[in-house]
Amino acid sequence: MVYCAAMPIPEVLLKSGVERPLRQGHPWVFSRAIKELKGSPQPGDVVRVRDNKGRTIAVGYYNPKSQIAVRILSRNPEQAIDAGFFRDRLEAAMARRAPFYDSEETDALRLIHAEADGLPGFVVDRYDSFLVVQCHTLGAERLKDLLLDGLEESLAPRGIYERSDLGVRSYEGLATDTVGPLRGETPPATIWIKENGMKLAVDIADGQKTGFYLDQRENRALVRRVAAGRDVLNLFSYSCATSVAAALGGAKSVISVDSDEGALALARANVEINSLTMENQELEQGNAAALMKEHLAQGRRHDLVILDPPAFAKHRGALSAALRGYRYLNANALRLLRKGGLLLTSSCSGLVTMEEFQRTLGQAATDSGVSVVQLGASYQPFDHPVSPAFPEGRYLKTCLLAVTSI
Repeated sequence: MVYCAAMPIPEVLLKSGVERPLRQGHPWVFSRAIKELKGSPQPGDVVRVRDNKGRTIAVGYYNPKSQIAVRILSRNPEQAIDAGFFRDRLEAAMARRAPFYDSEETDALRLIHAEADGLPGFVVDRYDSFLVVQCHTLGAERLKDLLLDGLEESLAPRGIYERSDLGVRSYEGLATDTVGPLRGETPPATIWIKENGMKLAVDIADGQKTGFYLDQRENRALVRRVAAGRDVLNLFSYSCATSVAAALGGAKSVISVDSDEGALALARANVEINSLTMENQELEQGNAAALMKEHLAQGRRHDLVILDPPAFAKHRGALSAALRGYRYLNANALRLLRKGGLLLTSSCSGLVTMEEFQRTLGQAATDSGVSVVQLGASYQPFDHPVSPAFPEGRYLKTCLLAVTSI
């Protein structure tokens, strides 16, 4: 479906005084901000957004079933939403990323990160010569073919696969199990990627997220730098990419824990392909919290603990429980460290701010009875950008703590 400036597309008129965030770059219009609709927009339609005085602010797509009624595509009121629009957005996104990675060393990254790249509702990840697409919203679903045309024209991938198995799609009136090949070849069961020289296995059909945790790339590089001579415990390890980084960095021993046996099968493949042995590695299928309690009871201690649990706060009502969960896990992780040990801990809950996460880590240190200093803090890497006007896009927080006394 193509929309051009000459078309009489529907309009959304805003209430007085609510347009400031939009003019400052925020990409959402909430349903409560709408005064009037003109032209009977249907769910998923492209609309023009006008302020209370009738001045056009932006072009976006509309869904009355969502609290986020309009997601902005362009602030140019004459912008055509067509194949050229998607091609320009894709090429601009790729150009932004190009200076930050060496394609000879890394061939897996996020190419489109939704609102931050001007394509709300869309995620596109590259794994070697295959692309994985997610459509989070009804508007994105309606415009998907234009995106696919642009991807084929700009990148000529071997195949494009969809992983729109997302619970958030239910809020848009969409199915939450949309998975399968879209264009080109069906990907093999395992795709081998390169990340900073490591070889890693990706299962884009059944793996977590779009097949891999691309957003932990910089943390894996950090682990490789600091792992030499350390006993490492990697909790929620998934396919053990971070464990491989630790082993390649000279770790004395590495224990990896995940509840998913399929992930640990990928982990064994990752160990083998990187010419590592299992002599100093343990792969354990099980519950991370239970294993920490077991190690504490046994008096086992480590030099580096990596803690990257799934998102605890998927809606605002879960925030308090999420912070309690982070506090509990991090307190036990700190108890497992020797003096001078490091905790690399992450939260991927977008509703948890860095300030809340750091405050929770301070409480965890008090609970554990150890003293710590924070050596660093970071957000998601360059290929997961964030607009300053849209802090909601800053979801991944990571802190590196060192135990100074026990």
